[in-house]
Amino acid sequence: MLFWLLLGAGPSGRSAAAATVAAWDVNPLPGGANNFGTSPLAATSTDAHVTVGALARGSGVGATGTGAARAWGGNTFNSATEAIAIAAGQFATFSVTAAAGYKVSFSGIGTFDYRRSATGPSTGTLQYQIGSSAFVDGPSLNYSVSTSTGGSLAPIDLSSVAALQNVPAGTVVTFRIVSWGGTSASGTWYVFDKANTTAADLEVQGTVSPAIAAVSVGVETAADGTGIPVPAQTVLDGHSIIGYAVARDATNGFVASPAAAWSLAAVTGGVVAADLVPAGDGKSVAFTAHAQGTATIHAAVAGLSSTDSGVISAQGPQSNLTASGLATPAKAAANQSVLLEVGVVPGSSPSSTGLTVSGDVSGLGGGANAAFHDDGLGGDLQAADNIFSYQLTVSAAVAGGAKNVPIAVADAQGRSTSTSIPVRVLGSLT
Repeated sequence: MLFWLLLGAGPSGRSAAAATVAAWDVNPLPGGANNFGTSPLAATSTDAHVTVGALARGSGVGATGTGAARAWGGNTFNSATEAIAIAAGQFATFSVTAAAGYKVSFSGIGTFDYRRSATGPSTGTLQYQIGSSAFVDGPSLNYSVSTSTGGSLAPIDLSSVAALQNVPAGTVVTFRIVSWGGTSASGTWYVFDKANTTAADLEVQGTVSPAIAAVSVGVETAADGTGIPVPAQTVLDGHSIIGYAVARDATNGFVASPAAAWSLAAVTGGVVAADLVPAGDGKSVAFTAHAQGTATIHAAVAGLSSTDSGVISAQGPQSNLTASGLATPAKAAANQSVLLEVGVVPGSSPSSTGLTVSGDVSGLGGGANAAFHDDGLGGDLQAADNIFSYQLTVSAAVAGGAKNVPIAVADAQGRSTSTSIPVRVLGSLT
């Protein structure tokens, strides 16, 4: 019977055009004394667009004793836990690498037939490794059958494992079957020709397809290509935004989220390089505002043209409005003209716009909500200098004494402050 490695189903789990990537024919293996199958066992056939690493026993798997016929495996699977089994080398491995110009996606394991003895391992885990990264636990494996006729595991879905989708050319994907829980070192475990036919005993499904050539990389709002280019925006002090490197083809189709070299461009003000912090894998970056200024985010990948983010306007620590006022003259008689002025220091981060100043001059015989102006007219000495003015004549009906004019200041950013202007009324000059 053949031990098949097939890649023929898309991420949805539905079978696509199945292609045999590798096949190991274990039916001819005779078993017998100290014969548990050759390790590593070279594939008898391979797909033209992948390289398949041979099926191999880990260093801790025993091959002493009597091996079963139509089977490949070993013994010494008696570790108590997965971690102990891994440390002891009690596992089996194989690998798949897409050839140049191709990519591979794994959707699941459709068939997994096995055999174990009564004292063999009852539990396992299917692990995977992308390139030289750490192995990651996949599905658990329950070897519930311990008779010589063998058993079959239910199909295993791998389509939701993002790391196993669209794996590019040259990246080695290593699968590791870790088995443990045997009650004796002589207990056996095999990939087994259960049906004694040429049907697959272990079938891995997925797709091997031509890789689309990327021509550009941009800074976008989602890693999977479903976002948009990071737009121009304002980032408040201490707040952050995330950008993802997204590679696209000549038709603007999504290709991948590659590792990129990150930098800031068109920098102004207090923005500095340290405001940009790439993720450990280089595929995304965080920009945090610390001081007022602007910049664009630039991602660079060798061989690809780059499109920067929109202009990021960073805000530094916010400051509120401040204001102070005075009267000229500070002492005025009834029927005398008085110029009230309020000097405003605008807020920052963001800078104040739409400043308004109003005062309650009812104590001098005016209105309760008088609008001050900064237009160079009606007593205002200079336009747009942030000194707001209001000129009035003290009413003859106002009694002499100390008066106080309350002042309210606001900006379009929702900030406000207040002050007051003291005026002493001396009484009527007539």
